[in-house]
Amino acid sequence: MSVNVEAPTDEKVDKWGFTIKPKISDDLLMLRCLQNAPCGSDTKQVARLCRVIEAKLAAPTGPYHLFPQPQPGI
Repeated sequence: MSVNVEAPTDEKVDKWGFTIKPKISDDLLMLRCLQNAPCGSDTKQVARLCRVIEAKLAAPTGPYHLFPQPQPGI
């Protein structure tokens, strides 16, 4: 007899009962790693990389943005 002692979830679980996390992009993974483990890294370099990755993630994507137009002042 198996009894589920965990709280019920609506998330997908694998055959062992562990929650399957949704996939994330490589850029988001790098951003999370840099934000969570900055030890042993140059603080200014980590901050710069975080800004670059955040800007890349904030940029619009899709078929209408394949050939972005240059913006004045940038």
